[in-house]
Amino acid sequence: MNMRFFDFPNKIKFPVLFVAIIFLAYLFWKIILVGGSFVPKEFLEANQQGSLIATQIVDFSKKSVTNIDKINDLDKAENYSEALNLIMEEISRNEEMKKEAYNLSSKLAKMAETLKDIKPKSATEIALKGINYETSLIIRLINYNAFMGDLLVTLRDKFTGKLVEEGRVKEIIEKINNEAVAINDLNEQYKAAMSEFEEKIK
Repeated sequence: MNMRFFDFPNKIKFPVLFVAIIFLAYLFWKIILVGGSFVPKEFLEANQQGSLIATQIVDFSKKSVTNIDKINDLDKAENYSEALNLIMEEISRNEEMKKEAYNLSSKLAKMAETLKDIKPKSATEIALKGINYETSLIIRLINYNAFMGDLLVTLRDKFTGKLVEEGRVKEIIEKINNEAVAINDLNEQYKAAMSEFEEKIK
């Protein structure tokens, strides 16, 4: 025999009705008031790829800073041959960082293109904040690469006997270290923003 819902005992009906009311209230809040959450696939893919690229850039900068310290020590020890080898290694790494900066900028552009489709609006604002952090990271990376280029040319000149202004090497190294710290900090801020974003779209 088929039983209708209202034929069930109250101890079954009331909990079911309660759950149903809560569920409907949630749907009303989510769909009508909030509008539901939605993130384009393209945004998610670009964000994932961009995060990996940014992490690679941070790793590159850390390795470069370590190598610069070694080059500085070799300079003081007048071991110019070994220092020049490390300089050539850094020139190659600097080129790789430029490529990664371009790749990251393309991922950020893709994320920016799909911002308008993200729901809710509060999540869009957080995503925009994250994109701004990574854009600032790229600007810092451009500065970093420029200072690195200056350092490598200056050291190469010094090691090959050309006249170099006293204190110039130390000055450039300080600038590079400052940019490396900023790059790492901005990437951490980006990751924090995207964690907040993920919570917002749940």
